[in-house]
Amino acid sequence: MTGTLLPKPTPEPEVKRPGLASQIIPYLITFAIFFWIFRSVPFRDVWTNLLAADLSYFLPAMIVFLLVFFLADVFSFGQAYRWFNAPDITLREMMECRGAPYVIQIGLAPLAETLFPLYLWRRKGVRISQALSSNIWTFLNDGAAIMTAISAAVIYNFWTGLVPALGPAWLVVVVVFWTFYLGNLYFWHSRFRERAVHWIAGGAGAAAEEPPAKAKQFLRQAAAELLQLLRTFSVARWHQYLRVYLVRLVMWGFSLLSNYAALRAVGVDPALPLAAVAIPLVVLSIFQPISVGGYGGPQLIAVYFFSRLSQSGTEAAVLAYSLLWSTCFLVGRAVIGMIFIRGFWRATFPEGFRRAEKRSGGGETSGS
Repeated sequence: MTGTLLPKPTPEPEVKRPGLASQIIPYLITFAIFFWIFRSVPFRDVWTNLLAADLSYFLPAMIVFLLVFFLADVFSFGQAYRWFNAPDITLREMMECRGAPYVIQIGLAPLAETLFPLYLWRRKGVRISQALSSNIWTFLNDGAAIMTAISAAVIYNFWTGLVPALGPAWLVVVVVFWTFYLGNLYFWHSRFRERAVHWIAGGAGAAAEEPPAKAKQFLRQAAAELLQLLRTFSVARWHQYLRVYLVRLVMWGFSLLSNYAALRAVGVDPALPLAAVAIPLVVLSIFQPISVGGYGGPQLIAVYFFSRLSQSGTEAAVLAYSLLWSTCFLVGRAVIGMIFIRGFWRATFPEGFRRAEKRSGGGETSGS
């Protein structure tokens, strides 16, 4: 298959659970954000806006978005695993790998991020670093999809002046991103690619060696392992970039629609350029260590853009929008995750799964 390098059999890598601090910090940040916001906005005002929300357009838009979000995950991240890591991965396994960790992601996002590559290692023998390479490559194309919407909004706003706050600094951000993204494309499709592929292929052999006994060997093996983070970039072709970019672009289009429907449901009316810039940032913050389950970061960013930076709506209405969308997104991901969590857990933690079944008094004991 075009652009596919099969991973070598290797000893099982150690996958460390994220430290306690990295799991607690998002909760502390979320608590601090809510404490700061609700000092000046009475929660009863937010609740009143929620009760008065017109959900006739929002709920259908949100249901469609949740389905598109999951399928886009499968046919971008999952497809990258099939192209670059495990050509024999089935559609069911792609859905299981990407969907099941949604349940963990809700409360422990750092822990969930370790489960995607761990599943691929346990199920398909894919090296952790090479699975991470496919994730990073897909994230970059996801960023290109996001920046397409933001770029269009910033350029349109530059000519119309609808949102004065979206000034020249945003144009600089747009130019810097596309320079980096297109430069990356050029590099991996230029005469420099062959030399880079040689380095990465050599690094794959060094990274697969037995654990080193000396510091020099350890540093050499660590550098080789880091090189594997570029592996997917070295084999990805133009059409693969384009396919994943288009999948992510469709997903972000539906994200914009569902968020805009939520904004209008509570009476917030932002200018379109502002919505196209702010909504992706609100959604992205859900997956950063400033949020827990979609709460914290999204509310802070929504209030900043839609109330402080513009006068699109009252802070209570903007908070109502953000809480409404975040809650529906949380519930939807939980439902999807629960559908696949059993098979995922059995493949990723087969021994623990069998012990749990024995304690529960029976059931299947197969590890596949």
